[in-house]
Amino acid sequence: MAFPRLVRAYAPCVVPNDQTIDGLPACSPPVSSPCDFRDAAVRISAPRNDSLDRVTFRPPLRRGSGSCRDGQYSLQFDVRVTADDAACAGGSCTFEDLTLSRSFTPGNSIVNFELAELFPVGFDQANLEIRRVAMIDPDGIPLATTGVREDHSDFSRVESNLTFANDACESPTTTGALGPACAPPAHAGSCDYDHGTVEWEGRARKGLLWKAEARNLVGGPECADGTYHLQSTLRITTPRCGDGTVPCTLVDVPIDFPIVAKHGRLKGKRVTPGVSLPRDHVEVRDVRLVEPSGSTLATTGVGHALRLQKTKITVVRGTADPNDDALRITTVLPTKKIDPIPAGVSVTVRDRDGVAYTATIPGNLWQTNRAGWSYEDHSGSIAGIRRAKIRGAKITLAAFGTSLGAADQLSETLEITIGASINGGILDAAQNRSCRVKPSGLHCR
Repeated sequence: MAFPRLVRAYAPCVVPNDQTIDGLPACSPPVSSPCDFRDAAVRISAPRNDSLDRVTFRPPLRRGSGSCRDGQYSLQFDVRVTADDAACAGGSCTFEDLTLSRSFTPGNSIVNFELAELFPVGFDQANLEIRRVAMIDPDGIPLATTGVREDHSDFSRVESNLTFANDACESPTTTGALGPACAPPAHAGSCDYDHGTVEWEGRARKGLLWKAEARNLVGGPECADGTYHLQSTLRITTPRCGDGTVPCTLVDVPIDFPIVAKHGRLKGKRVTPGVSLPRDHVEVRDVRLVEPSGSTLATTGVGHALRLQKTKITVVRGTADPNDDALRITTVLPTKKIDPIPAGVSVTVRDRDGVAYTATIPGNLWQTNRAGWSYEDHSGSIAGIRRAKIRGAKITLAAFGTSLGAADQLSETLEITIGASINGGILDAAQNRSCRVKPSGLHCR
């Protein structure tokens, strides 16, 4: 997720007192922080190898007087957190929406930190829906946020991963490490996907250009070949009021672009009508991808895991005993720099209903050989696992005599956690796969 530039933030126009030359309701004059800044940029990097999501922030130069010059600023993230948390009933929950904050002193230096620093220990593996990024001035007034800046020859280009959107926790049922929460996590929609991105870019001739892509859309015929909607809210500040030279802020403008998926893949682009670049100053807020049912499928954010490759999950149902299912897994990690012996390997299969299977093979049970590492146990004492192998970055596992009745959706997610990689720290990787569901079992790839 990258926000190359932050743009000045303006207060919303709630009670219009003016209008643009083309009749749009607006507030004049625009209201913003009294502080000023030359430039600012934020980049949220997806995890690489064994690192966590990392934030790189270039604060603006000091400008203004009083608290603007000498006060403390903060970088804020409005987030919705869904995570495994033993303190929550059921072990997994979505917390009430939170605002995370990191204080800083403006200057020329670059600030680097990991998002995990803003959470209690163990929340480096949370799914974060990032609903807003903002820079707050010393008086608590938003100074800058994401968008496209006016009168700038190098218009902003923003690209973000899409992360699975869970329903807001409005009536908490449990309490976890981050406070009130809802368990289990809820999602009103029926679709799922493997990977998605959204991008918006300001172009002088084309205006504000949007692009969206999602792969491996599953959940039913309407998910694979239906019409999705890319939605957002724009806050536009423009000099188009009065005689066409008076600055004002428009009433927030919702956008809704239909994009048709074909054969499980969505890819499209749209231009926002009514935006005049480079004159208009556009704040982009609450970007989301809505599935054909009308429920939000995904939104901007960062998942906790690296991406597995070439994942295959096979479940074979026992003919008479529900505890006699078989599981076979094959996948490829995003790095070969791993060592399972220090802290072991955990394998989890989950879907929208929660965890269907999970097991951990302790580090002291792995055997080394020339090809890599292996584990064997003919009794299947650990969740039915009879054998597991790691060769380079490829992992295979076979388990028998276990219960996998909860693995019954049209998509399943495999997650592999290795307690310590060769560079130290935790390596966590996952991939969602579409499944063929039959009474005899599942085949996901």
